[in-house]
Amino acid sequence: MSDDFELSRGFRFRLASPFISISARELEQYEVILRALAVSIPAGVANPTPVNMASLQKDLRSMLALVNQSSFKPNVKAELQSALELTIASSEVIPVSVFMLAVNLQISLDYLLEATLLFNIKKQPKDELVTQIRCISVSLSTAMNRITAGVVGPQGPVGPQGPPGKPGELLTNIVQFDSSKASSYIQGQVVTYNNNVYVTNVNNPAGVPGTSVNYTLIFSSITGATGATGMGVAGTTGATGPTGAGVAGATGATGATGATGMGVAGTTGATGPTGAGVAGATGATGATGATGMGVAGTTGATGPTGAGLAGATGATGATGATGVTGVTGSTGVQAAVAGIIPFASTNDAATAITTDDQGNPETVIFSGFGPNTNYNILLAPGDWTNGTITFDDTYIERNYGTSFIMPYDGTVRSIYVTIGSKYSDTISDGATMTPFACLATATPSSTVNQIVYTILPGTFTYTEPYIGDGTPVPKYSIRQGELTGLNISIPAGTIVGIVIGWQGVGVTTPQFSRFAVFGGIYMD
Repeated sequence: MSDDFELSRGFRFRLASPFISISARELEQYEVILRALAVSIPAGVANPTPVNMASLQKDLRSMLALVNQSSFKPNVKAELQSALELTIASSEVIPVSVFMLAVNLQISLDYLLEATLLFNIKKQPKDELVTQIRCISVSLSTAMNRITAGVVGPQGPVGPQGPPGKPGELLTNIVQFDSSKASSYIQGQVVTYNNNVYVTNVNNPAGVPGTSVNYTLIFSSITGATGATGMGVAGTTGATGPTGAGVAGATGATGATGATGMGVAGTTGATGPTGAGVAGATGATGATGATGMGVAGTTGATGPTGAGLAGATGATGATGATGVTGVTGSTGVQAAVAGIIPFASTNDAATAITTDDQGNPETVIFSGFGPNTNYNILLAPGDWTNGTITFDDTYIERNYGTSFIMPYDGTVRSIYVTIGSKYSDTISDGATMTPFACLATATPSSTVNQIVYTILPGTFTYTEPYIGDGTPVPKYSIRQGELTGLNISIPAGTIVGIVIGWQGVGVTTPQFSRFAVFGGIYMD
């Protein structure tokens, strides 16, 4: 038997390829068994009668026999065999544990879905098989919901009515306290004393309510109505006592005010002409005369406004010449445009990357921005050596590589990537496998029916390596890498792909593993 097998599009894969070879006869049997399980699984879980369980066991054994006789890869066959064996065993327990059976059935469906996604068949039949498995999983969950939910029982009958309560006791037979009769009071006798109400604590109480421990206060300080105001006549007010005999000092006499003069103020004389001679020295200021006491004269009327016309406004002067325009200032610093491009590749079956037997990348990932089953791209012969990846009608089944287009002229400054193993795949003993992320660019053209990506050598961002020792790599083994201080310009309108792969040293056989990828690119 050859170590290679051929796909419909003309490629040949080694057994380390991520794809699973399945013959047309095996595929037909696989479809028939899935249709049978679509009936027997929900019936066996929802109603595990001997007939339903026998039908389910028959279909599970048919699937196990197909896997045992298949040409599946050893690791895939082992996973399916172990899951199916455990499921059949849990169905044979009497009485059957429906919960454990459902758990094992779901695990078997998960492994069947993983294998189906890797079948080397056309897209349409593969999609139909995936849909069939998903429908079985949904019917299994629905059957479990019906079992675990339970049914609410009917409401119980109303209980008999309880006996009526004891009637309340009223304060009756209240008497006023009488010391001559107090010795005959029985316990519970209510008495009033000094406007308060008491109850006797014992038979034949002693003492007086309020001071004796044989009485307990019930109601305190019952105030009576206010009495009428007395009608007596108010007494007379006593006489005021005599004032003290001390003598007050005499106040000095105030002098008389002189009479105000009544004379009329004289008229102001005309102002004499100003002398033409040199002004003499200012004489000393005379003493201020006494203020006259006459009545002030009335203010004279305002004279008429002059009748002269206003002069005409003068003509406006000529406008001066415009000054020279100043020198234009230097342009200010432009704000930088920056952005972060996140990327991620993960799905239910993870994303496979492979190398050839020399450790060169053979299957790579065009990383995108969420879950996708079509991230991985099989390189054409010569692609990696030439540093290019071509998409055209030569490889009609190769999907477009997930990419983005630069919206502005930008410069790549840094790249960060984290890779985690999704399954416990084995690396060959002595091999050192180093995952990487890099950028590939292309210029689209409407006149050429192809897209050719050119790998940018300066963008290779390597993570820590995986070292092969012949044992499986633990699931969720994380490797990280970063590349900073870059200055790689990419023009606006360029298609950019984020390529994920790995390279090996000490490799003599093809290497295969499945990874989840997360990362980001900083540009300005």
